[in-house]
Amino acid sequence: MIPCYNARPDYLEQTLRSVLDQDPGESRMQIALIDDASPNGAPVDLVKKIAGDRVTLFCEEKNRGLAGIWNRCIELAEGRWVHILHQDDLVKPGFYEKLAAGAEASAAPGLLYCRHAFIDGEGRQGWLSELDAEHAGCLPHALPHLARAQMIQTPSVVVRRSAYEAVGGFRSDLCFTLDWEMWCRIARQFPVWYEPEVLASYRMHPAGATSRLMAAGRDIADNKKCIELISSYVADPQTRAEVRRAALRRYALLALNNAEIFLHAGQRMAALRQIRGAWGCEVSLKMLRATLALARGRTAKKKFPDRHA
Repeated sequence: MIPCYNARPDYLEQTLRSVLDQDPGESRMQIALIDDASPNGAPVDLVKKIAGDRVTLFCEEKNRGLAGIWNRCIELAEGRWVHILHQDDLVKPGFYEKLAAGAEASAAPGLLYCRHAFIDGEGRQGWLSELDAEHAGCLPHALPHLARAQMIQTPSVVVRRSAYEAVGGFRSDLCFTLDWEMWCRIARQFPVWYEPEVLASYRMHPAGATSRLMAAGRDIADNKKCIELISSYVADPQTRAEVRRAALRRYALLALNNAEIFLHAGQRMAALRQIRGAWGCEVSLKMLRATLALARGRTAKKKFPDRHA
């Protein structure tokens, strides 16, 4: 299920081809593009040119927003498993075949995900997500692990439809971390399967919604709200406190890293918003030293990291 809004044609073509190149056939997989009332119109001609009748195109009359269109994808999905693939992300060869092993596991996982790569606007691979386990299988203590930081990006995850139905839809009150909250909500009720092979690519580019939210400083407030939610899902009080503390510390340092990037780009107000957000997550000597180093210009130029990691 490919949610779409003002899609860049070259990115959308790459996304569609990454799926079509490993298409197991109509009897095994539905492929649909759901346009969220794009002002420039749905990419009807492009989809027809690339996929003929293989991809079904749904056009929403009114814009639903991120949570709304993801929930609409679930509503329109006909299969037992749902893969929501963004219009600019990619799946690598073997993605569906490898995750099928997890789908048939006796533990009946509600969520399957793989290790993923980060790519830039030109498709160049930057870095990889953390290795969560050496071998494929269900993760022990999945909820505390996933609650410490966003380990999963949307192109790398497939969810059992009945799991979505059991936990409910994506939350519309989260603008940046609604996927992270969902994965933790599922992990609270269902086993989680992990595949260590890199089988998906998450694209980071300045025109993306992620970059815009970061410049506005909305990511930090959203991260804090999400951390309070997902830490509450952890039953053991001591583990819950450890998870909350670790997540806040991680995102405080991430905000300072983002501030550094904005400073190098000449976006001082965006950098200030990130610094303020960082101190709203943690107050410590380590944070003071990092902030002073940033103010003195003693840090190296960096690129945007994973939006959550």
